[in-house]
Amino acid sequence: MIKDFNNCTIAARRNLQLLLLCVGIIYRGTLHAENTAGVMLHVDPARFNHPHLIQLTWKAEISEYEYVPLSSYPFRIRIEFNSVGFKGRGTDNPYCSVGAMIMNLGHEFANDIVGSQFSAPPSITSFPALGLYLSSLQSTWADSYHGLQLLIDPNTPPRFGRVFENVDNLGYSAKNIYTRENVGNATPTAPITVKWTVTKGDTVVNPQGNFSKNLNGQWVSLVGTFVKWNFAIEINSVVYNVADYYLPIEKAEYISPQDPLSLHQEYFGAKEGILQAQKGTVRYTEMRAYDGSRWYALKNWKSIWRIDDGGGNLESRFGWRSDSTSLTSVVGHNKDASQAYRDVGHSFTLNFSDEPTSANVDEQMPIDFGLLQNYPNPFNPTTTISYTISTTCYATLQVFDVLGREVLTLVDGVQGRGTYWTIFDGSHYASNMYYYKLSVGGFTDVKKMMLIR
Repeated sequence: MIKDFNNCTIAARRNLQLLLLCVGIIYRGTLHAENTAGVMLHVDPARFNHPHLIQLTWKAEISEYEYVPLSSYPFRIRIEFNSVGFKGRGTDNPYCSVGAMIMNLGHEFANDIVGSQFSAPPSITSFPALGLYLSSLQSTWADSYHGLQLLIDPNTPPRFGRVFENVDNLGYSAKNIYTRENVGNATPTAPITVKWTVTKGDTVVNPQGNFSKNLNGQWVSLVGTFVKWNFAIEINSVVYNVADYYLPIEKAEYISPQDPLSLHQEYFGAKEGILQAQKGTVRYTEMRAYDGSRWYALKNWKSIWRIDDGGGNLESRFGWRSDSTSLTSVVGHNKDASQAYRDVGHSFTLNFSDEPTSANVDEQMPIDFGLLQNYPNPFNPTTTISYTISTTCYATLQVFDVLGREVLTLVDGVQGRGTYWTIFDGSHYASNMYYYKLSVGGFTDVKKMMLIR
């Protein structure tokens, strides 16, 4: 039974529909939940509403995620479906989402293929493992309306790969990234920590490059105005700058102000009563969004949807627990039946700071030096400039006018590895084009910004 689907915000319903498509339980207009259990949590829109969000980050500590079934039980899929919500400037359903998932499968395929797990023979194969994947599956969009660029070397473990997937043979090209090696073996004494960071990048018109394919295997040019959204994934303190998603500005100008992140479980084997065959425990912490000037903690959550009983499911060994600073997704333990929450409408209130541990330093470790485009741009009177440093060294960040004269030095000193941001205040400067220059460790980059007073 799918419960309380209609009692959601428009954006939440959009995310839910895409979620169901990604796991293949909407087909030809029919909604199925047979043999599946799970509960979806959303940020409570009555308690969170912050426009112009440009960055989202959250962390998962995986202490168990079994991909080898107990005894002679059959293998069943486990998915932690995290969904990033976006909102655009359009007037007709200006929402979309991109999935960022954990699952007990890895995938193997040739990079950049158009593939399917249901072709004969399958061009995408799967194997039991701890796997991660990203997905932009948009059932009503043309292939020219969203795209994906893989930024990391596809041979670097865990071998992130880009694939244009005909998911469940539904007839449209999802822009997906999967890990093609086992991420690791999570245990309570040696958990695997995964942190996602989603950051708004440049706005581009008719971007040039190979970012999208149709199901015939042809590259399709992107047409229109797009926001480039960067997805970085940190695994046990190693940061992978994985991909840029090109999303239309009508649907994804910002991260959604009320629906930035959803956390959802998909556990197969419920009708069979075998959830205990593959246990899972994933603890989510440090969920925050950033609007260019301050951080906002995602503290108030509500369960809006539950899958159970669609095929006579009787399982109750799944759900969510909370210790007031985190949300923990659990499955397969006998105690889950009595200690985890599954009912639609249940609320969780967390208590942690809005600001990250370091107010202007992201603790993830970038692998390259880099200077990002300021945001917003144009601006009045303040804008945020972000940059990354890959090794401890002396750094300067300077602002120049159009004649090349130095206006201000924003940074001047030794800085360690990290992602930094600083604010330029143009209150005392005239409207004009300005340049900002990062010099660090032999690396130099210059970008333009426009102050409009």
